[in-house]
Amino acid sequence: MKSNILNNIINRYRKLNRCLRSRNLVKRIAKKNSDYTIAIMYGTGIGDLCLSIAYLQEFKAHYQRKICLVASSTLKELVFCYGGYDKLVFISKQQTNDMIFMLLKHFRWRWFERKFNNYEIIYTNPWYYQEMSSSQNCFVLDILKKNVYRIDSDICQIPRIPLSEGDCKTENYKKILINGFSNSTVIDIQIFDKLILYFKKLGYVVYSNCINESSFCFNNTERLVSDIFNLYSIANKFDYILSVRSGIIDFLASAKTKFILLYEHNNYLPLYSIKQWPNVDAIELYYDDENLMLKISEYVEE
Repeated sequence: MKSNILNNIINRYRKLNRCLRSRNLVKRIAKKNSDYTIAIMYGTGIGDLCLSIAYLQEFKAHYQRKICLVASSTLKELVFCYGGYDKLVFISKQQTNDMIFMLLKHFRWRWFERKFNNYEIIYTNPWYYQEMSSSQNCFVLDILKKNVYRIDSDICQIPRIPLSEGDCKTENYKKILINGFSNSTVIDIQIFDKLILYFKKLGYVVYSNCINESSFCFNNTERLVSDIFNLYSIANKFDYILSVRSGIIDFLASAKTKFILLYEHNNYLPLYSIKQWPNVDAIELYYDDENLMLKISEYVEE
């Protein structure tokens, strides 16, 4: 009994200490950048940043603000692909996660929506807002546009990376890229074996997206070793990208290709639908849909 009470006290102290560390970090950043609007990007994942930063450029232009962007150091290279800020502050992955804990799971303080100690701070965590928990009949981008950036615009910024000229249809064979793994989505990869055989029969050259030469490569496919930045630049070269739903897809959404996306049931459709991005041609399916092959065959151009 005593040990349980002691453990509860220790856990409460750790939670409180974690929250206070985050609060003090935000105050230090704001104090050093008092002439800026502080825009804190949510999360440590690729998709988190792509969604969080989408309307920042429009916000900056509309309200004529100088922006100090705060983001996880794990996303540094990705941040450089976007605009809408005048100054950058990178914090550690642990500090980013502590901030999520403080604002989402523990206190849900409202001071990120208004002036806090004379500093203007915005925080791009969509789960902070009621629409995310009460209804799933909306898009994350719409929630951020309405609640965080408070603008009436549909102009989303895209990565500032040149896309290859032309598209795959200028070449004499059809190509599809398979991206079968994600940190946020785990599905039975055997479904990809069936789909690979299907596309091979249709005459497609099938590529596996691989981080390096030792990464897993699906059978009967060509290995494509590429980071996400190079992958973005060549995305137009594929007729289709077949992938589990992951943050990489948010990054690639502006490519002129077609997407076949497989979801887990906890991936929150339509909240995280790729179709919230402008001009996306995609079919989105749950990986265990009993009519999966039929629906894909109806979507694919033979």
